[in-house]
Amino acid sequence: MKNKIALTLFLAILAGHSFDQKINVAKLDSLFQILETNNKFMGSIAVFQNGALLFSKSIGMDKIESIKKSRNL
Repeated sequence: MKNKIALTLFLAILAGHSFDQKINVAKLDSLFQILETNNKFMGSIAVFQNGALLFSKSIGMDKIESIKKSRNL
């Protein structure tokens, strides 16, 4: 019983700290650049905190249009 309570308390504390993370814009941009280079992601992402835009990135749509034109699709 004590182990279950201790585990629950630990998980609650861990969950609380996970929301305190800072957004590293340079790492996010690097990650999406790699995904774009390897054609592994298509879409848009926006990260907001307290109503303020922290990060925004769109990948893919303009490249699809240029690929369609080059392949005459």
